[in-house]
Amino acid sequence: MSALPERPWSEISTDFEQVPGMGTHFMVISDFSRYVVVEPVSSLTANAVIPVLDKIIGEFGVPDVVKSDNGPSFNSSTFSDYARHKGFKHRKITPLWPLANAEAERFMKTVKKSIKAAIAERKTWNQELHSFLLNYRATPHSSTGIPPATLMFGRAIKTTLPRIAYEKPQHDVRQKDSESKARMKVYADRKAYVRESGIKIGEPVLMKRERMRKSEPPFDPKPLIVTKRNGSMVTAECHGKTVTRNSSRFKRSPTRPEDVPTSSDEEEEELGLHQYLGPDDPPPDPVVQHAPRLPEVQGRPQRERRLPDRFKDFVMA
Repeated sequence: MSALPERPWSEISTDFEQVPGMGTHFMVISDFSRYVVVEPVSSLTANAVIPVLDKIIGEFGVPDVVKSDNGPSFNSSTFSDYARHKGFKHRKITPLWPLANAEAERFMKTVKKSIKAAIAERKTWNQELHSFLLNYRATPHSSTGIPPATLMFGRAIKTTLPRIAYEKPQHDVRQKDSESKARMKVYADRKAYVRESGIKIGEPVLMKRERMRKSEPPFDPKPLIVTKRNGSMVTAECHGKTVTRNSSRFKRSPTRPEDVPTSSDEEEEELGLHQYLGPDDPPPDPVVQHAPRLPEVQGRPQRERRLPDRFKDFVMA
């Protein structure tokens, strides 16, 4: 759980999603006040995202920090040049760990639900989306106790419902937000059986597979060495190849990489090791081996499976 910034629109989070059955992608930008901006984008390329983000910045100002995932829209040099030109810091979350950007990720589900409901009721989805955002921004939030628009602009916005005056000082908002986040953290940690990770720099670790089949172990047997750790973000390396994941994806290994015999490029390509160690590549397909026949237990010989008599003539023919 992150602490509140000093002022609104100082740190914002962004995410993308596509509603099934529609070719349009949506970009969601969320502020610490829970004020949310939703804009459609034609594609997820940097050249399509930057004009939409530039429009939002023109309305609300330049933020200090923009937090996003590691999608193709934010990994290009074009977006890095845009962030440097605008003067904000681009902070990317841990790869394959959407919980680090949970606020924007969770609100995207609400946006999709609103659009699907409008389509099912044969209404104009963009008009219903704007109506939903108006009501959401004017509704007191459960974490802060104040409507997002009131906390963002310092005034209540008018809707079709009667307005309620909220004149709470800033320290009450921070206290209520901190208490709400503390309760959520206790519940989430208890539900996920969270334990503190003791992984240190220089230790050998095993990385958990992102995609796993029943025939393969949950952790890749090839060990890595931890080279960097920033909070729960752990970076490990093996034979010059680096991977960054959340600390929950690693566990200590008794074997060091130098103890593992090095293989040629052809062998690594056959086993898929070079593919798995990439930050965005899927794990390799496992090599399926048939289990050997179990030995006979003394006193209990294995039963021989016999073919029924009614099938013998068919098999012999």
